[in-house]
Amino acid sequence: MTFNAEAFNFIRIMSSALFVRAPSQNHLDASNRAPIGYVELFHIASLGFIVWLINHAYVGLDIHDAKLYAVLAAHWLEPTAYARDPFFLYGSQDAFSIFSPVYGTLVRWFGLGIAAQLIVISGAILLMVATTAISVKLFPSRWAKLLAVMLCAAAAFAYSPGNLLSFRLNEEFATARSIAIPLALLAVALCLHQKCRAGVAMAILATLVHPLMGIWSLLAIISVRLRDQTLLLLIGAGIAIVAGFVLLDIPSFQPLDAEWDRLMRPLSVVYVGAWPNIRLDSALFWIALLLFAGQYGHPGHGRWYQVFALLGSTGLLAAQFASYFYPIKLLLQIQPWRSMWLAIFFALFAAVELLEGANRRGKMAVLWFMLGTLLIYLAHDLAGYILFGCCLAIQSTTIQGVAGMIGRHRWASERNLLILLLVLIIVSMPFYALDLEQLANSLPLNLEFIPAWLSGAFLAGGIGLGFLLVALSVGPWLGRKWLVLPLAALLFGALSNWDQRRPDTRAWESILLENNAQGDMSEHIHRGDVVYWHENAPMRVWLELGTASYASGIQPAGSIFSREKTFELKRRLERIGIASKLEFVPRGEAEASRILARLDPVQSSAQTPRNIFNTLGITTPSGPGIAYLCQDPALDWIVSPLNYTKSQLMPIRTIDRISGDKLFLYRCHLRFAS
Repeated sequence: MTFNAEAFNFIRIMSSALFVRAPSQNHLDASNRAPIGYVELFHIASLGFIVWLINHAYVGLDIHDAKLYAVLAAHWLEPTAYARDPFFLYGSQDAFSIFSPVYGTLVRWFGLGIAAQLIVISGAILLMVATTAISVKLFPSRWAKLLAVMLCAAAAFAYSPGNLLSFRLNEEFATARSIAIPLALLAVALCLHQKCRAGVAMAILATLVHPLMGIWSLLAIISVRLRDQTLLLLIGAGIAIVAGFVLLDIPSFQPLDAEWDRLMRPLSVVYVGAWPNIRLDSALFWIALLLFAGQYGHPGHGRWYQVFALLGSTGLLAAQFASYFYPIKLLLQIQPWRSMWLAIFFALFAAVELLEGANRRGKMAVLWFMLGTLLIYLAHDLAGYILFGCCLAIQSTTIQGVAGMIGRHRWASERNLLILLLVLIIVSMPFYALDLEQLANSLPLNLEFIPAWLSGAFLAGGIGLGFLLVALSVGPWLGRKWLVLPLAALLFGALSNWDQRRPDTRAWESILLENNAQGDMSEHIHRGDVVYWHENAPMRVWLELGTASYASGIQPAGSIFSREKTFELKRRLERIGIASKLEFVPRGEAEASRILARLDPVQSSAQTPRNIFNTLGITTPSGPGIAYLCQDPALDWIVSPLNYTKSQLMPIRTIDRISGDKLFLYRCHLRFAS
């Protein structure tokens, strides 16, 4: 593997901060915690749930991984129907999860459309319960509890190094992550409340729902109870064991072979991308917040923040090692960068912890905190580097001495700090106004009757400031029973507008997986047949026809778990790529390969490998393309709007029940049965 300078720099600066010493206190200090009633807890969780609904409107099934989890549930309900689908042909990831049986049972009871919404809503409710339980333990102030819950509810930060939007906090579509993440947070909450056995059980449950997500809460719970020396020893032992397995040629610890590695590398879900695709500034920002809170927050919480920073950093470093230096199969499969989801959630708690701590220390501490926050905000893309650099620099006794001298200097008076703060506020206002407008535009709900600055500030959070003002305003009223009435009105309004699907999308999703979803097509195409239907592939095949799909751009998901699956999909996707452009039927595979080389002359290279799973240029197969595809014995049927009669194939005319358009079915085996 080629040496990567960015990877080296990242490893160097991250490793220097992994073990910044924080007060070593494994158990939380329960003192100075005023009792909190169930009504107040209900109010905090309800406000968080309302914020979640407003910021994460439901978008349906036809998006990102929602497609995959829908067919996983369908496969659990009827395994034989999808057995020949390449997504399942060589095994699938649901063999390691209990989510598909749960999702499949809901589908059986309520139908796919309602089951998906139940998963998303249940996950949101669990998340609010978990974050409320955590905030109650971390913060004595009512406003801090509410602020932390609202920040977690509105968060939509990507936790993948490549900033993929399909891997972000608070997904609004049904996946195993929708349930595993709140269960994992609930596990941490139980441990914070000194119920560690229940916390471990909950972390195991989260891991069973989604192993790659839930495992990090279990590791955090274990790590926080270990001494630094023990933790370092275990990390060193783990590295040594991995190295030993590599030397012993254990298959899972061997690198991907060169050809498989070259095909997988464009998939940024598996590999950490090269600079500038990796968002190093973002990762450093979250880890620096955790390290600052670990050192300057409440002494009883420091160990937790330190562990979350350690796990997030370790996951990123392991992912970089596998991406840039040695592509160990197991490391690529477990995708250790996923540890950042837990780090980001608790970095939000860390930010509130630092703010509340400044508030307890007095007005001057608040002014310094606000000045630092404004400077970080104005730095934009450099914010992560600056904050992490400050985190490293503050460990120096020289820097600490200089900081103390500045703080004691007569220039650093309250009046001068206020003047400087006002100047920075004035400078930042144009940028902040643009950010508020962007936040308002990013809200999924149609709220044109509310001014952009208002909705951006108080519905989307205003980069935390809007939620802070809400928390300060509402905090004194938390626990008052009459607050249930306005909360109920807000909840009703948010729920009424949560489902943002178009009417035709709702109607389509309501019939998915029904036996008559495609009318008379079921007289010809049976469950278990392999079908290629270009339109919205593979959703229409999977969920309307209820059977196996030949190939599509989404089915390579999980290819890192199976070399056979990778190359079989490569073969099939190359065939459909050719079939969409053919003007004549090729005579043999050699001629087809020459056509492919002519149609796609760009060759892959180790430096810039092309993504063979990119299907953007593929269209409906031409007439000769239909005949060419049907030469593949793995394919049973083709559904096409073309009426192609210049071959021995006999098109069967039918009607698309959804659109009402004419369609033609081509049964491949009739021609090639002899």
